[in-house]
Amino acid sequence: MELNSINQIINAISYSRLLLTFEALEPIKLPVYQGSTFRGCLGNAFRRLVCKFPSQSCERCGLIEECLFSYMFAMPLPREHPAFGRFTTPPRPYILNPLGNKTILNKGDKFGFELTLIGASAKKLMPVLPEVFSKMGEMGIGEDRGRFKPLFWFQENKEGAFEPLMVNGKWIELNIPFIVPTSEGAQSLKLRFETPLRLMYSGKPATGPPEFKDLVDSLLRRISLMANVYCGAPWVDLMSLASGAENIAINSHKLEWVNWQRYSGTKNMHMKFDGHTGFIEYYGEVSKWLPLIKAGETLHAGATATFGLGKYTIVHNE
Repeated sequence: MELNSINQIINAISYSRLLLTFEALEPIKLPVYQGSTFRGCLGNAFRRLVCKFPSQSCERCGLIEECLFSYMFAMPLPREHPAFGRFTTPPRPYILNPLGNKTILNKGDKFGFELTLIGASAKKLMPVLPEVFSKMGEMGIGEDRGRFKPLFWFQENKEGAFEPLMVNGKWIELNIPFIVPTSEGAQSLKLRFETPLRLMYSGKPATGPPEFKDLVDSLLRRISLMANVYCGAPWVDLMSLASGAENIAINSHKLEWVNWQRYSGTKNMHMKFDGHTGFIEYYGEVSKWLPLIKAGETLHAGATATFGLGKYTIVHNE
């Protein structure tokens, strides 16, 4: 299979992106990295609204395959899946990006997040999302569970602008821009990791600068599963296409290792979400990998992408 096949799988991924705005009804204190807090609030609201057996774990529930909460937050990879064994769970079908970085909100302050929904998840969620957002506000958020209310929600259109989304409006499905990969010439590629990138090796986080091969492996795994599980694409093991990425070297970097952890009520444990932020520049024949790297700008990379981490932008390639 040629590297051009990567573009075919990327093109199969559709997504919808919402921009949600809320108003604080009382003071709210948020952590520096807010993605996990918003995700926890979103998950708790979902569970309270749709879960029929809230005291039971999803793994032991007979309704796991039809429950909207498990689909979004706990669905395992089916045992009959060709990749079962190597992977036990698919990436979750959403990415949550906080807007702004204020940690202290007063009554009347506005805040919010972008919610990217992958594939069929948008249509599945449409009937319940308004009630979920209201429930989030009723439950409150942050250290003191400050209450808030939903104000506006918009969706991104195909021109990259956001327009109002009515409750009974039509979802706009977007696709990642098609890029024709090439394989000629040595090039450089500079990336900026805006939120901590966490790559794992044998269950442990990689604390050294991320090698290009490891970034490629992470993206290939993520995109293969997303396209198949949520977008109806045939299963293609893109990991077999990673050959050659090991020849691309780190030219320079200015990275910082950020330590951060959160408490997971679902798993009843503290979870670490540390990783690299900053700049890194790779050198080699990177041009043929640009479709994959470009897709990662939308889909993020690493083990904590769902929380808005692993977000990066291409600074330049030349």
